[in-house]
Amino acid sequence: MESRILHSSSSSCCYSSLGTVNRYRFPSVSSPKPLSVSFTQTARTRTKVSRVLSMSKKDDATGSLTYKDSGVDIDAGTELVKRIAKMAPGIGGFGGLFPLGDDYLVAGTDGVGTKLKLAFETGIHDTIGIDLVAMSVNDIVTSGAKPLFFLDYFATSRLDVDLAEKVIKGIVEGCRQSECALLGGETAEMPGFYAEGEYDLSGFAVGIVKKNAVINGKNIVAGDVLIGLPSSGVHSNGFSLVRRVLARSNLSLNDALPGGSTTLGEALMAPTVIYVKQVGFLVNKYFLVTTL
Repeated sequence: MESRILHSSSSSCCYSSLGTVNRYRFPSVSSPKPLSVSFTQTARTRTKVSRVLSMSKKDDATGSLTYKDSGVDIDAGTELVKRIAKMAPGIGGFGGLFPLGDDYLVAGTDGVGTKLKLAFETGIHDTIGIDLVAMSVNDIVTSGAKPLFFLDYFATSRLDVDLAEKVIKGIVEGCRQSECALLGGETAEMPGFYAEGEYDLSGFAVGIVKKNAVINGKNIVAGDVLIGLPSSGVHSNGFSLVRRVLARSNLSLNDALPGGSTTLGEALMAPTVIYVKQVGFLVNKYFLVTTL
């Protein structure tokens, strides 16, 4: 395994890996304007696998696919969370809060799931790192936290330097969009563990929020305004189900979508939108609460 160390300051950061050092400068970004769009929120349990849908017995009878059909057992995930809660009762929510003086450090960890399989099939590797960062920072901003830094874990059977560079380039871009530092990471080369040409990704982000500014949903009342932010598509959730639907259809990842030259594969690989700036702007500009 190889550790990647990043030395950062307020304006730039230095990323060292495989004997090379690259410097990235994060420019200041103006606050986005608030959006007014329709919004429908899906139900979510504490388990990451339950973010998209649940199907009824009636749906099963019509031939519809469920998460369980695609190999993801939501009930098993829920049971595991219950068992973990007995050992660590404080765990729960989108991000974990750790008290530090007048602030909370807010941490979250995630991967990109089987969206990686589509990356392998399409050969699109330069945006999957954006997805990785988004999955963690989007969770911690629900508490009103500003992301501080991110660390990644890249594992593969045989290190392809060019491919890994593309992935990490996406991670750097995700951190730039999140206005947080890429503090470092780990590159693990494990022969025989992964299929040839494949890799796995995970990461975690840490942010900070004042204790008196934590968004926890306790102040929600009738008449509050719901603000919806648009997505880029499926993002990085539910791809086991997406892949099963594709397998049952006559569609190809190379098929062009109606009205343009974008392929189905390119559309599905669209990077997850990072909502750090939008939420940060709303938190600073307006009184905002969320449901958790």
